Amino acid sequence: MHKKTTSDWVVNLMSYSLISLLCVTVLIPLWNLFVVSVSPVATDAMTFRFWPKAFDWKAWQGIITSEFIWRSFYNTIFRVVLGTAIAIIMTVLTAYPLSKKMLPFRKLFLIMVLFTMLFSGGLIPSYLLVVNMGLRNTIWSLVLPIAVSPFNVIIMKNFFAALPKSLEESATIDGANDLIVLFKIAIPMSMPVIATITLWLVVTHYNAWFDVVLYITERSRYVLQIVLREYQASKDPATMNLGTTEVVTMTPESIRAATTLFVMVPIIMVYTFLQKYFIKGISLGAIKE
Repeated sequence: MHKKTTSDWVVNLMSYSLISLLCVTVLIPLWNLFVVSVSPVATDAMTFRFWPKAFDWKAWQGIITSEFIWRSFYNTIFRVVLGTAIAIIMTVLTAYPLSKKMLPFRKLFLIMVLFTMLFSGGLIPSYLLVVNMGLRNTIWSLVLPIAVSPFNVIIMKNFFAALPKSLEESATIDGANDLIVLFKIAIPMSMPVIATITLWLVVTHYNAWFDVVLYITERSRYVLQIVLREYQASKDPATMNLGTTEVVTMTPESIRAATTLFVMVPIIMVYTFLQKYFIKGISLGAIKE
């Protein structure tokens, strides 16, 4: 067993000190938001307060009982689940064939994928396409335009290409076709990169708001980010659609802080469960052919 030297203790001390400092820098803004959200008087969110002068939970009660916020939360979760599922399926079905060198016109297809990373049709053509297809005010206008990301395709293609060829050859000798090899061998062995891309997609869909501004006009279809955007711009608690009659006793600052924390908590919890795949998926997916 290796005996720790003085230099080892110094390195460990510095490492833990740096990690602790980083944790504090992340937790302080979150704690400050919480303090502002439970303060009964107007408090500037830019001024740090370690402890509120008094606790007032009316802002949290209003958010938790707001039908508008919960409907927006449902719309957000539905978008995240549907958009992520479609994107993962499309990415896998695109990347796996491109990882095979025997694919006809493979280089042409790769050039087409890389071309879309550098050039796009632009905002106005994309908007006209979505509207003319009749997708406005539907969930499809939010998930289909970003269903396939060329960057994710390249990452997953490199991962598939790095898998041991002997496993696929053995399965082929045993009578397995391409679909069986994909679903029984390639996908189970590619869970780290799939989990990584899933995390990216979840964060992308959860934080998206600009496409909702473009394509969604019905308030019943708003997502949480749009609600947060409205609350940040509003100065009157009475216009915030809260599920309580005590809005006159609330401050806009407390409602904004509470809503911000309410929006942040779910995505932080998702990242906590998936972060162990993050570095492994990136490093393995970056292997060149």
